[in-house]
Amino acid sequence: MFKRAKIIGLFGFALISMLGTQAEAHYLYANGEWYYHSVGCAANIDAVSNPTTNPAAVECLVNTSVVETLCPDSNIISSPIQASLVAQTPITSSDVSGSQAHVEVVVPDTPLLNVNLNLSCGNSNPVSALIRTMTSTVTVFRCVGLGADPCSVRLVTSTATATCTMDAKYNPGNLPPPGTAYTCTNPVIVHVL
Repeated sequence: MFKRAKIIGLFGFALISMLGTQAEAHYLYANGEWYYHSVGCAANIDAVSNPTTNPAAVECLVNTSVVETLCPDSNIISSPIQASLVAQTPITSSDVSGSQAHVEVVVPDTPLLNVNLNLSCGNSNPVSALIRTMTSTVTVFRCVGLGADPCSVRLVTSTATATCTMDAKYNPGNLPPPGTAYTCTNPVIVHVL
């Protein structure tokens, strides 16, 4: 149901030594068309333990710095909107192949379509928004809490951060096709051992 445009590519080693991740742009199919929907991250992790007995999760934090907005009057406005969008996804058995896991975390961007956050269109809600520049941070953590929600207590194992920019030829009225890469810095990676 989702198509993606690869943003950054990094790779990982175990839950205690992640060497990287990739961020993505997602599309949603509705009313016979693909719509730009949200951003997200994907992590490739090596030496993963059984997620049923050793739960773990991946979190994606997107901090926007420039957002382009398509307004109801068809104007496209670029604004320095600083918003933090975050989501997390548990690592499940279906994510694991052998001792490796691939986890995608979709981060909803719907707050960027709210007039209370994105004032670009005056008193109107934006039609669509494209994150032009962002910083994406992916965190892998073990869930070490007790009870029904083991991820209520987290042991961070690794983080990777990169800044990404969308090609200037795309905008909210001319969204990038699936597979379009963002230009990203080399990620800054922090390991917790």
